Amino acid sequence: MKTTIFALAAIVGSALLIPAAEAVPVPNAGPSSAQIVQPVAEGCGYGFHWVDGYRRGDGAWIPGHCARN
Repeated sequence: MKTTIFALAAIVGSALLIPAAEAVPVPNAGPSSAQIVQPVAEGCGYGFHWVDGYRRGDGAWIPGHCARN
C-alpha cells in the first residue's frame, strides 16, 4: 500500500514538473539586441580570437590561448 501511494505521488509530482522545464523564448528586441548578445569563439570575449597551441622555434610548447584582434 505504501509503495502504491509513493508511486502515485512520484507520478503526480513529475507531471507537475514537466511544464516548468519548457524553454522560454527570448523577446525580439530588434536591432538593439546585437549590442546585448556578443558572440564568442572558444571562450574568448569580444575583441579577442583563439590561437591554437604551437611550438616556438626553440621547441617550447605554447598552449592555446586568446589573443587580441
